[in-house]
Amino acid sequence: MHGHTHHAVDYSIGAVRILSNAFGYPREGTGVQLDQVIELEEKNS
Repeated sequence: MHGHTHHAVDYSIGAVRILSNAFGYPREGTGVQLDQVIELEEKNS
């Protein structure tokens, strides 16, 4: 579970990767990368 954030992050805890590309409010300086694309792949078990 992850709470609300206004900051762009990319980190891992164990095998779980946490990605956020938050836009936030104007002039907030969140680190958003407007050209970033996050692609998800379905994992077959």
